[in-house]
Amino acid sequence: MPILPKSLITLGTGLLTARTARRLRRSERALSEQASALAHLTTRFAKTSFWREAGIRQKLDYATFQTLAPPRTYEHFTAPIERMKRGEADVLWPGRCARLRR
Repeated sequence: MPILPKSLITLGTGLLTARTARRLRRSERALSEQASALAHLTTRFAKTSFWREAGIRQKLDYATFQTLAPPRTYEHFTAPIERMKRGEADVLWPGRCARLRR
């Protein structure tokens, strides 16, 4: 997989977020759309070691997800980020992250 510049990734993420927000505002099925998005995300999270250890499994309902994944500080993610930087796959998100260039 090619390594993309951070600015390009940020732009793409912003566009996808805006598109999803627009769809949700226009949708009469906003709650079902949000539940579908959560199901998609939890399916991806369930494939990673960090989130499996937290108890995340596929297609959780929101209340259960909220209980299992409370807000965390950056320090909580330091160890998993270091694992990812060393090249370990499927830590916080499926696959490998691009190595930092020095």
